[in-house]
Amino acid sequence: MRDSVENFPTGTAVRKRFKDKFYKGTVTAYDPATKWYQVRYEDGDEEECDLEELKAILDQEPSV
Repeated sequence: MRDSVENFPTGTAVRKRFKDKFYKGTVTAYDPATKWYQVRYEDGDEEECDLEELKAILDQEPSV
């Protein structure tokens, strides 16, 4: 049976707010065994996100 988890491919763009600044990043890997996405940001930081966390940073837009 196919895994029903949505999969955002490597290279998917993200943007996340840290303190008062937005940082661009990309999905660099996905581990289907753990269902975690690896994200690398433009400043070199990396983090692992689950599907819900990833969806949240896909949708963030800077506010004016």
